[in-house]
Amino acid sequence: MADLFSDSDGILINKLGIKDASALAKAEANIGWVNVEDLNNRGGIPGGKFDKDHFQQIHKFIFGDIYPWAGETRANRQFQGHKLTYITGNKEVMIFAPYTDIDKNLKSLADQLEKENYLKGLPLERFIDRAAFYLDQYNYTHTFREGNGRTLQCAFTQLGQEAGYRLDFKNLNDKEDYNLARDLGMIRKYGFPHPQENLEELKNMLRAVTSPVQTKEAAHIRNTPAVPTPKLTEDILIMEVKREFDVTGIRLMEMLPAFQGMEIMETFLKRLEAVRFKVTELSPHKEIFNQLVNAVINHPQVRPGSQDYKDAKRFEQSVLQLEKISKGQKIGEDLKQGPKRPKLR
Repeated sequence: MADLFSDSDGILINKLGIKDASALAKAEANIGWVNVEDLNNRGGIPGGKFDKDHFQQIHKFIFGDIYPWAGETRANRQFQGHKLTYITGNKEVMIFAPYTDIDKNLKSLADQLEKENYLKGLPLERFIDRAAFYLDQYNYTHTFREGNGRTLQCAFTQLGQEAGYRLDFKNLNDKEDYNLARDLGMIRKYGFPHPQENLEELKNMLRAVTSPVQTKEAAHIRNTPAVPTPKLTEDILIMEVKREFDVTGIRLMEMLPAFQGMEIMETFLKRLEAVRFKVTELSPHKEIFNQLVNAVINHPQVRPGSQDYKDAKRFEQSVLQLEKISKGQKIGEDLKQGPKRPKLR
């Protein structure tokens, strides 16, 4: 599918008439970071609820001088995209949420955050813990074609300020620490029900940039009784299942050349894409998915407990959960409950 955010030469369509990617990146940095600083100094978008409208306003404020499409989501021009990273030493493919899910994801996250009273009343470490969760989920949703990182920095600077905390991303020793932390959250090395382990680097990054605002008003906000952390909604649990399917499906796909008699990677990728965009399309692909799972876990060089083995079992579980979703069944209890044990008499 063509990238409708870019011209025929692959350069992002811009108001500056720039036709060179390097020159555009420099111009974007020079203009965009000034606007980020300006918006942060203003306290963010007045009345912002961290929903679609809020994020679109932030993006347009930062990039409106550069791109005619500033404020448009990936869904507006049907752009999917992915990103490669080698932060683990191996090739990882970071898959963003299907662009068709962006509106739903943003509403679900905004609703969940509202139930949590926008993290007000939380002590520092608890605020960092919950902020990392939301930053990771918004990053996975990856609302925009370009500029998601700066948009999120502005949004979470505002979120922190309104909760009595100052988030100053300039405090990072290396600006790549921010991208590294986000990327490690995206590759989802650890699966459900241990998602917090995926967020350790994000929390470390947030610890480096977050401090209590030293005013009476901010102290009053922090000392306001916090609401109990609400349970995740069914919609967010579905997001988690889709992420498991994305991450582990791509990892298993990369192993296909090691197995004789299996289909080529391009064909398997089409199966993954068909299901991730339309869960009801799972049925005709389930047998092939299970064949690959069995090939991995029964391979003589794959040891139980190894990363490959765990990924195969996680992919198998995600397929089972997607099957329930496709049938309109609830998945919340299945994801939250631990292993069943025999009753004591």
